[in-house]
Amino acid sequence: MLVLVLMTSALLGCRKTDNTPSLSPAETYANRLVGTWDVDNLSYSASVGVGPFQGDASQAGYIAFEKTPSRTVNYDIKFRPSLPPTISFPLDTVRLLGRGTWVNTVDTITLTDTSNQVYKFKVLYNGTNSQQLKTVVIYDGGILVGRVPVTLEMTLGRR
Repeated sequence: MLVLVLMTSALLGCRKTDNTPSLSPAETYANRLVGTWDVDNLSYSASVGVGPFQGDASQAGYIAFEKTPSRTVNYDIKFRPSLPPTISFPLDTVRLLGRGTWVNTVDTITLTDTSNQVYKFKVLYNGTNSQQLKTVVIYDGGILVGRVPVTLEMTLGRR
């Protein structure tokens, strides 16, 4: 019995202490984001002159997050909106194209490109191989349309 107590004490006394700092939830999420994500599905909605319109696009581009040595991002997201027949003028392709830096919290990702354009995404779903993000971008439709806020909801899949 004494031998059993001594062996147990020896084993417990030799246990290593884990000095590894635990990561914050935001840092854990940042690590999960690193890599290239395809925009598998994209839903858009906006209101132009005569009323609202909405639609979907698939395979609408990519976002690539890097974390070493700094947090950099490259992205190219594009789609051509479909308008209702009651709207007689065509819209150009809506495109977010650039490179820059990124920061995140547990429920947001903010991209700042090299021209200081800022895109803030709300995280709707945070999975290992799938992300769902929502943002509002401004589409410049020129003289006919003006500047139009367009809500985008994207489902990303890890490449």
